[in-house]
Amino acid sequence: MAYQPITITNGQVVSSPTTTTAKSAASQSLQDQFLTLLVSQLKNQNPLEPMKNDEFLAQTAQFQSLTEMQKLNKSMAAFMSQSQLNNASALIGKQVTAMQSSGDTLTGVVTSVQMNGSDVLLEIDGQYAPLSGVTKVEAAKAVTQNIDALAELLVDALFGDLEGTAV
Repeated sequence: MAYQPITITNGQVVSSPTTTTAKSAASQSLQDQFLTLLVSQLKNQNPLEPMKNDEFLAQTAQFQSLTEMQKLNKSMAAFMSQSQLNNASALIGKQVTAMQSSGDTLTGVVTSVQMNGSDVLLEIDGQYAPLSGVTKVEAAKAVTQNIDALAELLVDALFGDLEGTAV
């Protein structure tokens, strides 16, 4: 692993150009940057007052905590994306009203759901609207009509024509 040398001037870290590594400071991982800074601290410490072990361990522990927090953030972001996709899939077959990213209002039945980067998009009659733009959700009109027709058929099948029958 190649380290990019740095210079500390008046308490400020100043990068120095190097020909030993092709990596720039911006493309280095956080871990590489931490190790670079730590090695520089060790090289440039005051020999009469060297860094104490507990200071070194504290910095290492802080770095480890930061690394674990970053992993946790990535996991939470993935979980949230999956959760949004699951919530959006419950809208398939429902009639929704949503604002498109262009500002237009779109009303129709959701036919599919997809991820576009970190955004969840609903397909409504061949057009797309973000899940965050949904303003109204209701049962699709065709589904409601079918349920009403089924209810009438069920009543007729169970009770028949009760008008000509005396109780």
